[in-house]
Amino acid sequence: MPSFVSSSEEEEMKKDMKMLLFTTCLVAIFVLPMMIGLLVPCAYGDDGETRWSISLLGGWGANAEPELTHIALLPSVEFPLSKLWSLGVEGNLSHYAISDKKDIDVLGVNGYGLLKPILWGRGSWFILAGGGLGYATTNRATDNLVRREFAGVIETGTGIEHKLTKTCSLKVEYRFVHISSPFVDDRGINTHNFVMGVTWP
Repeated sequence: MPSFVSSSEEEEMKKDMKMLLFTTCLVAIFVLPMMIGLLVPCAYGDDGETRWSISLLGGWGANAEPELTHIALLPSVEFPLSKLWSLGVEGNLSHYAISDKKDIDVLGVNGYGLLKPILWGRGSWFILAGGGLGYATTNRATDNLVRREFAGVIETGTGIEHKLTKTCSLKVEYRFVHISSPFVDDRGINTHNFVMGVTWP
């Protein structure tokens, strides 16, 4: 059966579908934790107070990407569901410096769940897992990511949070991060990272 859609129109339709999917996922990542965060304080009072944080990430490539440096700025807002569980939304401003001057920049947002299985005095041990979407640009196409493409992020980690004052805490954690295109067949990039941040109130 003959096609009445030109190749250029088909490409535009694919781009529109990608943008629609990206926007839908982005709204879901933002809106669901926000709605839960608005309801939680009503149930938990002061224990459900919204928490803000800013963190710096630094890491290196895993397995086949040893000549790679990953740095990122991670602002986030967290909504406690109880003393042990939280949901959060995290901004992702990442830079991947790869050998041979193949640099990749990512701007996106992640949603995550956080569990604190062990609590003590002024501190806690936590486990984190989540994922999100971002827009990746690179100075030239690589086997890992194409030149400009939406990127999917999956992350998991563990760390310690210690209260410095009544309203300020220090977080130190290890985090494994995978990034790849959800729409194009690529190998993606895996990195081992250390994260340090400050949380308030």
